[in-house]
Amino acid sequence: MDDSHDPALNKPTLPRRARTKPLVRHILPSDNHGFIGRVYELSIVSLNFDSYEEMAQYPDVKYALEVNYALKGLTRRWSRST
Repeated sequence: MDDSHDPALNKPTLPRRARTKPLVRHILPSDNHGFIGRVYELSIVSLNFDSYEEMAQYPDVKYALEVNYALKGLTRRWSRST
């Protein structure tokens, strides 16, 4: 089969636009940000439970711990970047 009649394959590619200035990396220090600090503080309650099943009985605690888990993957501690 001839692909030259397929309009999706014959689209002209646009040239990439030249970057006017370099990208700047912004690292938000987690110790100085209120939301991140508050989530870390709320996750301390996990120390009161012996198992996940016991903690999962409390939906608000479970939510706080799941947010903390996701947030840890997204943030970098200030001490690592300095």
